[in-house]
Amino acid sequence: MQQDGRIEAFDVVLPEPNGELNGYISVHGSAAQIDALRHDEEFVRNTADAMMIVDRVRHIAGYTNEGVARQVEVYRDAIAKVPQRA
Repeated sequence: MQQDGRIEAFDVVLPEPNGELNGYISVHGSAAQIDALRHDEEFVRNTADAMMIVDRVRHIAGYTNEGVARQVEVYRDAIAKVPQRA
């Protein structure tokens, strides 16, 4: 996928033993690339195959780089609406 330009990059992460998360793959790309990936037939089939042998398979969207700044602004706006205690 990276070689044919469908994603920018990916990282395989294997945390130290922790009793919860055994590992994950972080996929990097533009919003359009990630959206296309989630609808890609091969990706959907690979996910279905993985779900047969791996516990708790998840696809979780997130933000990095300039996307973090936009999300921080969303949270700032939400925090501003919370009544403050004296």
